This record gives sequence, C-alpha cells and structure tokens, in this order.
Amino acid sequence: MTESDVSLAELVSRYRSDPLGYARVAFPWGEPGTALEFHKGPCPCQVKILSVLGREIRKRKFDGHTPVKPIRIAVGTGHGVGKSACIGMIDNFIRSTRPRCKGMVLANTGDQLSTKTWAAIRTWNKLSLTAHWFEDTTERVSMIGERDSWFSTAVIWSIDRPEAIAGLH
Repeated sequence: MTESDVSLAELVSRYRSDPLGYARVAFPWGEPGTALEFHKGPCPCQVKILSVLGREIRKRKFDGHTPVKPIRIAVGTGHGVGKSACIGMIDNFIRSTRPRCKGMVLANTGDQLSTKTWAAIRTWNKLSLTAHWFEDTTERVSMIGERDSWFSTAVIWSIDRPEAIAGLH
C-alpha cells in the first residue's frame, strides 16, 4: 500500500458510521468533466436514506465484525430519482470502510440487476476516490489481490432458489 493509500484509508475510516459524510467526500461532486459536474452532492432523497443508514449504524454500534440486526430501509418513489445511484454509493461506502467485507447485491431479474442496480454500483465505484483499490467485473467488485475475501457480488434472487444467498450474512 502506498503512502497516499494509507492516507486515503485513514480518511475513509473516519466515515465508518457516516455514509452521508463519506458520500460527500468520496465522489467528485461539482468537478468539471465528471458525471457529477452539475451536482453539488447527493439529492434530498439520497441524503435522507444515507442519514437514516448512518443513524442506524451508530445505534447498533456496528463495528464490521460483531453481528447486528439488519438495517431495513424501504423507499417508495418514482423512476429516475436516484435509488440505484444511492445503492451504488452505499455499496462503495461499505466496501471502502470495512476491510474484508463480503456483500451481495440482489435483484429479482437479471435485467434489473445488470442494467440498473449493478450498473450503478460499477458507475459509483469508478467515480470513487477508492476506485483504484478495486477490480471491477460484470459480476463482482473486489479488492485487488483479495477477490475471495473482500467483495460485492451480483446475485439474481428468487424465492425458488434460497441457496443463492446462503453463506453470506
């Protein structure tokens, strides 16, 4: 790990319990020539979700090792309001602030997974300050050199195939 990566790891570790703070520093909001050039930060819906998530992480004292009750957030909105983008920010937040985490991103259909949710995860990974830490493929984003121990993976979920999510908690 380079000296700049050690500094970056120290920076992102400050946001272990603050996904909104992480999102505000980890992505190039307002930077000319980027996809976020005309955005000052997460949209109001994303701010609300990231704030609730942070509050729940702190309430459960989630340390990344000790199991806690799941955090469940339901969002009812229309199309194009930034739900998939928010999932991309959250996935990057977790992977970047919790060494050796293993996560699954689920969707009911392959189309939903590949064209919406996973596409957003890959996009936000590429935009992140920590993008160079991760290898990005069509089915997995993993820490370089730690493919099997630090990753997010795409999984099509079906009630008929509960084994698809067995083993990760």
